[in-house]
This record gives sequence, structure tokens and C-alpha cells, in this order.
Amino acid sequence: SAPPRTWGGSLRVIRVFDETPAIKTFRLVDPAGGPIQFSFLAGQFLTLTIAKDGKTIKRSYTIASSPAQRDYVELTVKRENQGVVSRLLCDDTRVGALLQIAAPQGVFTFTGAESDSIVLIGAGVGATPLMSVVRYLTDRGWAKPIFLLLSFRAPEDYLFRQELEYLQQRHPYLRVFPTMTRAEGASGGAWTGARGRISKDFIARC
Repeated sequence: SAPPRTWGGSLRVIRVFDETPAIKTFRLVDPAGGPIQFSFLAGQFLTLTIAKDGKTIKRSYTIASSPAQRDYVELTVKRENQGVVSRLLCDDTRVGALLQIAAPQGVFTFTGAESDSIVLIGAGVGATPLMSVVRYLTDRGWAKPIFLLLSFRAPEDYLFRQELEYLQQRHPYLRVFPTMTRAEGASGGAWTGARGRISKDFIARC
């Protein structure tokens, strides 16, 4: 079960990572130092509160980092043209900024105790909660099958690609199956792997 919603406060941005042309990851820490003051389960989300034009706006973003990591928490956010908060984060938020955060919530979670294997399926920035699960299970050395099926538009949109390739080398139980809906990316590099959307046939081949 999810931990109760009991914490609220500020977290400081200490790193901003450009994941893809439209997606950034924000690493957040306790401004006072020390470990993050709340616990969470892989797959949960945090709620941000911002002030914009005299209004208070709240948005929820899934935690991308592993619950086993206690010194920071990471949010991976896609910039949406019509998204007030996502544009503020991706365009204007810099290292040193303070973000108002409400405690983790959500029941889309997996700890490793629920099953002897797991199949994770996602597309685009929807890979974020799945990555939290993968990071957590590999952090723990979970020696059971993990199948991760991902779909992206083009190779430059392949979120967490380098890290997933690294994790596969170190964790033989992790199997990652990406597919692209476009063979050619904006960078001009051809994709030699699977093509098309996630489908029944694609799942059967994995």
C-alpha cells in the first residue's frame, strides 16, 4: 500500500539533465542537507505547486529515480506547448530553484514482492514510472525477469537509452525491447531495431 500523504515542503534543484529535445530531468534535494524527508514506492508521483499570474497551479509528475536512492529524488518532465507548468519547468527552472512539493502518492507501484517477474510497457515520457521500477529492482539486484517494452517516435526521443543499455549489460535479468514509429530521426541516424507501435505481434516477438 502507498505511504500516507504526510509531508510537504520545498526541494532544491541541484541538476538539470537534457534527456531528449523535449524532456528534462530535475534532480531535487533537501535544502537543509541530508536525505530526502519522505519515502516513496517505485511508480509514485509528486505534486508540484506553483504561483503563476496570481493563481496557484498544481501538477503531478511521476518520480523517475529509485526509492533506494535517499539523497535526492528526480522528476522527468516533457515540455508541452500548452502545459503551463511543464513550460515553466523546462524553460525557466534553473539549478538553485526551490520547488514546492507535496508528498508522494499513487498506487501504480511495484516493489518486487508482488510477482516473480514483471512486464513493463510504455511509450514516450510514459517510460518515467517504469524507469523508477527498473532502477529500484536493479539497485536491489532483483534476480528475476524484467521485461521493458518501449515505444518512441524516433531515436532521439529514446528516453533513458544510454542508462538502459548500461543496465542491461550489468543485469542479465533485464530485457529491454524498444521500437520506433519513425525509422529516421531528426539527427539523420537510421534506426536498425524494431519499428512501429507496440502491438500484439510486437509483444509476441519480445
